[in-house]
Amino acid sequence: MNKSKFVGLLGLIFLMPPFIYLFATLDFIRTIAVFFQTQGAKDPKMLAGLISTHIVAQLLSLISLLPSLILCSIAVFKIRMTNTWFTTLLRIYAWLLILCLPVLTLVGAYVYWLARPRNV
Repeated sequence: MNKSKFVGLLGLIFLMPPFIYLFATLDFIRTIAVFFQTQGAKDPKMLAGLISTHIVAQLLSLISLLPSLILCSIAVFKIRMTNTWFTTLLRIYAWLLILCLPVLTLVGAYVYWLARPRNV
């Protein structure tokens, strides 16, 4: 296996957590819905706590995504990796990250930008 495929594959393996983050975002939305059904607008401090907990969890998840973003950026910019499988998987991961509101949406936009077609 040559260096470019190895770096690209390693970056994509480290980029796997968006599946878990998407489920966490869906669970957060479900928790907010249950909160409004049971509490209503009675306790805004609890709602603020739920939202801030979710945002902090997403900010902490950026720590685990940094190595993959660095490796994918190296594969795209330095090694000029334009394989179809690589760009397709980058697009899939990008859409999964875009669905993880609010913080990981920006990371998803960057990953989608990495997957754009390039002139070699």
